[in-house]
Amino acid sequence: MELEALRTKWAGLLPPLDAEEVAIMNAVICNEGSTMYRLSRVTGLAISSAYRKTASLARRGLVKVERRGRAGTCRSTLKGLLACFARGCVDDGYLLGRISSMFRNGGVEVGSQGELLALLSIAADSLASAAVDIRQPRDLVLSVIGHIMADRRRVGDPPRALVLGIIRDLEELLK
Repeated sequence: MELEALRTKWAGLLPPLDAEEVAIMNAVICNEGSTMYRLSRVTGLAISSAYRKTASLARRGLVKVERRGRAGTCRSTLKGLLACFARGCVDDGYLLGRISSMFRNGGVEVGSQGELLALLSIAADSLASAAVDIRQPRDLVLSVIGHIMADRRRVGDPPRALVLGIIRDLEELLK
């Protein structure tokens, strides 16, 4: 799958970002775990604007703000990484590496960049027909599995046969 076609698919699924939000997403992704003060310095935004925009991004599930004492640190979610991919905020290679790493940390091994792109394409297709919040890798994988299960018509299959059939379908889609 061509990167631009995949980017277009995801751009239609994720919330739009204004210029300040793009700057904050870029800063969060490249400076994972930064404080709000650090984000305001990196982006050149006033600290109040950085707080306001980061809170808006957190409400939409694009970043996660963790409180540590008086300071809050900011981390990107899978949804945030995909939104940045869709908008071209950060270098594609770096971003896809971060997405792959997030999948690995979530227990989903994606072997190559081609497999990751295939999985993201299938996920975008399945999410186009369902409203799923994709903050974690498992949410994305479950939406793909749900999409495949919805296409299956065998009601009487035992659970083991159904799961094995889904795995075979996923293997075929990822080839």
